[in-house]
Amino acid sequence: MTMKYNLLLLSAICCLLCACTQNQNQIPVVGSLDSTAIAIDTVMQKGFESSYEFHKTLTVHEKLVYDVVGYGGSASAGEYAILRRGADNKTDTVMKGKRDGIIADAFLADSNNNRREEIYLVIQNPSNSSQKKSLKYEVK
Repeated sequence: MTMKYNLLLLSAICCLLCACTQNQNQIPVVGSLDSTAIAIDTVMQKGFESSYEFHKTLTVHEKLVYDVVGYGGSASAGEYAILRRGADNKTDTVMKGKRDGIIADAFLADSNNNRREEIYLVIQNPSNSSQKKSLKYEVK
């Protein structure tokens, strides 16, 4: 309940900030910064990231990143999703599922040397930190 209230409050603040901008009728100039837009985007991004149990952005190259998100349920049983964000600016869920444990880490590696990176998720048992398993998704 508190998380939903915080997100609702954050959204209302962002809307108020958007409505109060004085530069609305000015033509943007190359090289100028709209500090209000940057601040709103940063606040929204931080709110988005903090609303999940685990969030990590993995950069494949300058035009392609993957977001690994852990959410839902308790630490011992929740869900995960891997979201693709490319230069086309379209978000795509490439993999999701249930997990038994917490996401301890996520990283990129090319373990099979095929010049295509894989995304690895390390799932850890919350009651026994030595019990870990990994999930793998090959970047296409």
